[in-house]
Amino acid sequence: TVDPEFDRPEVLDTYRQSFDSAPNRWQLWTGEQTDIDATVAEFQLALERSMDGDAPRIAHSDRFIVLDPKGHIRNFYPTSEVGLDGLVADLDVIARGF
Repeated sequence: TVDPEFDRPEVLDTYRQSFDSAPNRWQLWTGEQTDIDATVAEFQLALERSMDGDAPRIAHSDRFIVLDPKGHIRNFYPTSEVGLDGLVADLDVIARGF
């Protein structure tokens, strides 16, 4: 999450469990705001925070970032049908770390 003030570990765990088909396959991450900002910058993702009245408004990238077993970025996939089809097609190669 990019909103650690709201998305505490217990909130993320409840969200993770909502994936009926495979909740234990998901790992959701949060941390200190400075660490999140550094990660977003390192992965060159979009993130913008502003206030909408009393509530925060957070706009962020909707891409999946896939890392290989060695921790290298393999690709960025948009969360569209075409992007997800590409991700599925690439999973075997990514899993082998090539």
